[in-house]
Amino acid sequence: MLNHNNINQFKINLNNQEERDLLFSYLKDYLDSNKNTKILNGQSIQYGVWILKLFISDSSIDVKEADPSNPKEFRDGFSFAFNLMKDQIALCELNNIAYTPAQGDELCAIFPDVITKDNIVYGLRWSKEKNMSGFLFWTDNSPQDMSKVSIYHIYDLPKIKPELLRFLGIPVGYRFNVNTGVLTKDDTLL
Repeated sequence: MLNHNNINQFKINLNNQEERDLLFSYLKDYLDSNKNTKILNGQSIQYGVWILKLFISDSSIDVKEADPSNPKEFRDGFSFAFNLMKDQIALCELNNIAYTPAQGDELCAIFPDVITKDNIVYGLRWSKEKNMSGFLFWTDNSPQDMSKVSIYHIYDLPKIKPELLRFLGIPVGYRFNVNTGVLTKDDTLL
């Protein structure tokens, strides 16, 4: 079991030093900010929009991440989650906005032509409702009828449209062009 009192006694079993340092810092901050929180062996934790599973022994932590090709399965390592969060934070820093990741088990709304055609894709994030992330994606050719939108778990995006993942760390109140990476503040979305 990990908690804020014993985290410094553990070594994370990852070969990449940068990944190891970042995950250790993330876990330390998480446990320090939630002093009553404990992470148990085999427990899943949210890491940005992705999910990790930690396997804790007497002095070390083995890390598995949800497999992007089948998120119900876990694979050794941390590289997908690490690179995803790194890309999302970089986009937010470039635009001087707070990194505000959606949760992987939340849903997003996508018009079918975003997935089936090679179009310019637009997106926005408005206030979250229930289990929705607040993200909507469309193209110039998408119908105006919201009943035509399809709902997907964020965990499904690596399989169906991975380029959307980069934008899932932006806060509520922004529109964006997925192809150019340009973000625009829109107070009507707040």
